[in-house]
Amino acid sequence: MKLIQMTDFVLEYDEKRVGMRDYCNLIVNYATFLKQPLQTNMFVVMDETNDPMENPDIYSEESEELEYYRNKYLKQSESVLFKGFKLSSIGMMHVKNKNIFIGLGFENGIFQTVEDLVNYPNWPKYEEIELTEIAKKMIKP
Repeated sequence: MKLIQMTDFVLEYDEKRVGMRDYCNLIVNYATFLKQPLQTNMFVVMDETNDPMENPDIYSEESEELEYYRNKYLKQSESVLFKGFKLSSIGMMHVKNKNIFIGLGFENGIFQTVEDLVNYPNWPKYEEIELTEIAKKMIKP
């Protein structure tokens, strides 16, 4: 599922297909999802002190420490909502499309909520932002 505007989301889901109760819940869940304030850990895996974590699969030798780190990485990755980003010194860059860049400092920037990503004028690249399974579970009724 890709990140889309609220109106497109409403029109994409037909109440007859999912039932009125689930349709209403779906709409409210997506609206709640869009209103979330942006955080770095929505884009990349961060530890509890807000430092980025490297993917443990890049290491070849197994050890107890690596297994501990791998488990910690998997737990922290549960807060990542958008696929395909990497952290640079000034923001998050989409791995496949380098034109998708979101600067750090969300509270002062143009992107403060998830909804800002889809409502920013002349920036249709949000349609390339794919949601993770965790994000999809937040939306499902």
